[in-house]
Amino acid sequence: MKKIMTDAELSGMPQDYVEPFEMAKDEFPQATDDPAGMKTLDVDLKPHYPQVHLNVVYAYKDSLKLHLHIIVPAGERRFPLIMWVQGSAFHKQNLGNHLAHMVEVAKHGYVVAMVEYRYAPRWSFPVQVRDLNTATRFMHDACGAVPC
Repeated sequence: MKKIMTDAELSGMPQDYVEPFEMAKDEFPQATDDPAGMKTLDVDLKPHYPQVHLNVVYAYKDSLKLHLHIIVPAGERRFPLIMWVQGSAFHKQNLGNHLAHMVEVAKHGYVVAMVEYRYAPRWSFPVQVRDLNTATRFMHDACGAVPC
C-alpha cells in the first residue's frame, strides 16, 4: 500500500478521517459485510470508449496558441487519422459544437483531430490552410504518443 497524503496533510483532517491508500485491485481487502439485498457487480473496467484530449497546443502563430481536440478510440492498435476542420467560412470556430459527433466517429476506429486555425477576417486566406498543414504535421509527428 502506498500513502497518498503527507503526514502534514493528514494532521489537518477530522479525527474520524480514514486515510486513503493507493493499492492494486488484488491487494484490496475482500468485503466481509453481507447486508441483506447486497449484490456484487463484476464490472469490466477496461476502457471501451474513446479518450478525448482537449486543447492540445499544436502551434504558436502570431502570438496565438492553436489547439487540437484529439479523440482516440479504445484499444491498443494503430488507427487511421481524420483531420476534421469545422465548416465556418474560416471564421472563429467552436470546436466543442461537434465534439460528441466526433466521439461517435472515433468509436468506429478512427483517431479524430479537430483543428483550430487562425480565423477570418483577422487573418486572411490561405493562413487557415497553412494551419491545417501544421496540424497535420504535428499529428504525424505525434503518432508515437497517440495510436494513429
